Amino acid sequence: RSLEAPLATLSGGFKLRVLLAQVLIGRPDVLLLDEPTNHLDILSIRWLELFLQNYQGAAVVISHDRRFLDAVVTRTLDVDYETVTEYAGNYSEFVVLKQQTRERKEAEIQRAEKIVAEKRAFVERFGAKATKAKQAQSRLKQIDKIEIEELARSSRMAPRFDFQQRRPSGRDVLTLENISKAYGARQVLKDVSFQVRRKERVAVIGANGIGKSTLLKILVSQLKPDSGTFVWGHEVQPGYFAQDHRDLLVDPELTPLRFVWDACPAEPTTYVRGQLGRMLFSGKDVEKSVAVLSGGEAARVIFARLAVEKPNVLILDEPTNHLDLETIDALAEVLIGYEGTLIFVSHDRWFVSRIATRIVELREDGYLDFAGSYDEYLARDGADHLDVQAVVLKAKAEQRASTASSPDLSREERKRRENKKRALPKRRDELLLAIEALETEKGEIAQQLSAPAALSAADFERLARRHVECEERLSALISEWESVETELSALG
Repeated sequence: RSLEAPLATLSGGFKLRVLLAQVLIGRPDVLLLDEPTNHLDILSIRWLELFLQNYQGAAVVISHDRRFLDAVVTRTLDVDYETVTEYAGNYSEFVVLKQQTRERKEAEIQRAEKIVAEKRAFVERFGAKATKAKQAQSRLKQIDKIEIEELARSSRMAPRFDFQQRRPSGRDVLTLENISKAYGARQVLKDVSFQVRRKERVAVIGANGIGKSTLLKILVSQLKPDSGTFVWGHEVQPGYFAQDHRDLLVDPELTPLRFVWDACPAEPTTYVRGQLGRMLFSGKDVEKSVAVLSGGEAARVIFARLAVEKPNVLILDEPTNHLDLETIDALAEVLIGYEGTLIFVSHDRWFVSRIATRIVELREDGYLDFAGSYDEYLARDGADHLDVQAVVLKAKAEQRASTASSPDLSREERKRRENKKRALPKRRDELLLAIEALETEKGEIAQQLSAPAALSAADFERLARRHVECEERLSALISEWESVETELSALG
């Protein structure tokens, strides 16, 4: 039944898989892929990398994922300086070549300008002297023949993030004690306890479906833990960027201007427009419906609102999704200089390595709290959850080790594995069907909630409560589905 469900009812990740299947099944000679890794889990990204590495045709890819580009790209087309320039190599190689090319052109222009200046100075000094007039005229002709290239300005634009605190928090920002959470029989968080101090930048990492987003939702009171407590410290004012932030922008009557202004109603419109301008919204852009915003535009609107809220703790769940490379760079830089506290989840290894000063790894049996950067965490034999190759190899190695550790049960183990291979696809399809149904219901409820005037108070409360229930159940189902996919990959 899931194969016959309307495409509009699927989640972003499932829609992308369907579109990829539609493209690949025809075995085309040329592939045009626009942000193909958005919404894909880490194992799906690895599968796509391997497919493209072995693909015999030509592929043109647009992506903001540095690691993906480095893995699959052999040539880079740079759209900048009012033209398109081709560079050999992957993204990292292109960055170096582009910088070298620009520096070489700037040096050539400086040399030409210096020569012109020297010849012009000679003319100005000796042009009026009869004995030097011929030489002066010769230099004027030489100047006329020298062409100085006018370098076009870069068309690359990045938002100007500015996260300020309304007031600093106390030294102790957050205390968690024995936080646990399960979705049915599936335990995602187990006795998680740690403290966060002011100015720390804490990256929450772990395998897919381990409960990273669930933990952040608990911290902002969107979910309740099954057990355990958490306490925010003195004067803490958290600001939250949700992974599914588009859910905040479902009202077609809402505009970027109104959405940001609602967070600072005492400020004049010029202030709000200025904040949106920093996020690259100008003119009539601030008045268009949020329903037509792209993923990157929607993210920038959320960041604009965070800027005016001025929290002293930023809680960010996958903030780089939908952002282009320039915006990711700009976001990383401002977060490094942020005077408040940062707690974030990200699958972008570059981003985590650049920012984090502390790593909290969620595990099936609990958690690991490491004081240091991501590179330092890996050097201490940490599990690399942000590298697709490492994730796949680790899963397969664990499976092989499990089989090898029980040689007397090898026949039973093989039988069990075969049974799993048959049962897991069926469970995966059941999960997909349930997810599709819930997402359809959630969308219908959101549509009704966008027009509250047409609802009674009781109906509005009932629908809002059901919307939260759908979100919680969806999170559980998606976590289980990701686990099934991971297990299927490990089984080969």
